[in-house]
Amino acid sequence: MGKSHLKIFKKKLGRFISEYGFQSFPEFKTVKSYTLPEDWDIESDVMAAHQRSGIGNLRIRDYMKMYYKTPKDFQSFLYTGQVMQGYGIKQAIEAHRRSMPYCMGTLFWQLDDCWPVASWSSMDYYKRWKAMQYVAKKAYQPFLISPSESGDNVNFYIVSDKRQDTEAQLTVQVIGFSGKELFIRKIPVTVRSNASLSYLSLSKKELLGQNKSDSLLIYALLNGTNGEMLSENIMYLRQPKDLSLEKPEIKMQIGKTTNGYSIELSTNELAKDVYLSLEEEGFFTDNYFDLIPGKAKKLELITANEIGDIEKKIKIISLIDSYLQ
Repeated sequence: MGKSHLKIFKKKLGRFISEYGFQSFPEFKTVKSYTLPEDWDIESDVMAAHQRSGIGNLRIRDYMKMYYKTPKDFQSFLYTGQVMQGYGIKQAIEAHRRSMPYCMGTLFWQLDDCWPVASWSSMDYYKRWKAMQYVAKKAYQPFLISPSESGDNVNFYIVSDKRQDTEAQLTVQVIGFSGKELFIRKIPVTVRSNASLSYLSLSKKELLGQNKSDSLLIYALLNGTNGEMLSENIMYLRQPKDLSLEKPEIKMQIGKTTNGYSIELSTNELAKDVYLSLEEEGFFTDNYFDLIPGKAKKLELITANEIGDIEKKIKIISLIDSYLQ
């Protein structure tokens, strides 16, 4: 990537992209395994020693300034760095997949680490998933709906790796950050097998109406004929640092399952890049996602342990918490 804007992924395409990436630090739980509280500064000697690139920290800071507001503290820097890494890789994977059959492969660098460190990995040394791993899992699904700006229009691409055509319904909504629906369009589509095509093109004027682009999102959904969700995606017309976010009130309901716990989240305002964390070991089946008012989010915490007072132990933050004092 060098120091290029993320839009470069749309222009610089290859036949098979076999290595590209962007760094991030591991989560705070992992960082605590090799630091003392006095080391909790990106410029500390210990943090510098646990950096795989001589210019890594500077590069991370440069890209944060392009896309995100300045994190308020050390933990927020770690979180925002992971969000930034996931955001960048998402732009790359989707651009590569949209360009098929010209580009027929995309492999990011790298999967994991051989020691706890800041690197290009999508999982840290302890196999804890970074934001990038959750993003990549969704971006590599057999069906991918991928909105893409082109001049004054937004084109809605659907990519399919299936070997047969698929009948489906494409839904496009414009939703205000408080949950108000501002626009909706539904169309039936026949998704071509092993192909990437634009199935709908809408002007920004039609999508926005009289509304401001910094306080709305474009939600794209692909459903099969029996109603199952094949793919969903969210697009913003402004960079994350330019979004007019409000502090959300996130509600959580937890239930017990055979594999751990079920979790359902809801919000009254857009909660961007929602991150759930827990000091005990466990795996969240989804994380670092955008939570939209009126669209409850269900996920699981997979753990073999019985966790007392789990409602108090699961911590939830979103992007606004990284900079709001």
